[in-house]
Amino acid sequence: MIAIVAWFVGIGLHGIAMLYIVRELRWKFRFRAWQEAWGSLLIATAFIGLRRILAFFHVTIGIDWLSAIDAIFVSFFLAVGFRKLSRIFHQELPTFTTPTAKIVIDSNSVILEWCVNATALFGFTSAEAIGKTLMQTIMPSRDWEAHRAAIEKFLTSGEPGRVLYRTFATNACCKDGQEIAVEITVVSEFITHGDVRFHGIISRLVTI
Repeated sequence: MIAIVAWFVGIGLHGIAMLYIVRELRWKFRFRAWQEAWGSLLIATAFIGLRRILAFFHVTIGIDWLSAIDAIFVSFFLAVGFRKLSRIFHQELPTFTTPTAKIVIDSNSVILEWCVNATALFGFTSAEAIGKTLMQTIMPSRDWEAHRAAIEKFLTSGEPGRVLYRTFATNACCKDGQEIAVEITVVSEFITHGDVRFHGIISRLVTI
C-alpha cells in the first residue's frame, strides 16, 4: 500500500514538473534557445514518466540493448536541455541596447504616443504609428487574442493579469517584417472614468 501511495505521489510531482516546463515553453521567453532547452527537458521528462508507468504495471523492455538506448535517450535530452539553459544564463545573458522606447495606447490598443526612440527601434514614424493599433504595427498576430482578452479583463475586473505592472520578454515586429526580442514594462493610467491609457517602456534584448 505504501508503495502504491508513493508511486501516485511521484507521478503527481512528475506531472507538476511537466506542467511547469510547458508553462516555460508557452510564456516566459520566446527565444529559440530557451524553447529548445525546455523542449529537450520536456521530452526527457515525458519519457521518464512513461517508463515509471510501465514499471508500475510490470512492463519491462526485456532486451539489454533497448534498455541501453532508453537510458541514452533520456540522458541525451537532459544533457541538451541543461546545457542550453546553462548557455542562456551564463553566456547569453540579455542586455539592453539604446534606445529605450515609450509607447502609449488607449483601451482599444490605438497608439496615442510614439517617441523618436520607438521609430529607431521599430522603423515606423510617428505619423505612421499614431492612430493605428498595436496589431497593425508591432504586435505579432499570435499575441492578438491574448492581448485583447487581457485588456478586457482589466477593464471589467481590474485584474492586472500576467502583463500589467510587470516586466516581461516577448517578440515585436518591425516595419520591415523582422521580429526582434524586446523587454516590456507596462503600467496603466486612469484619465477619466472609463478612459484608461497604457504606457509601455520597451528595450531591445540582445545577447552578449
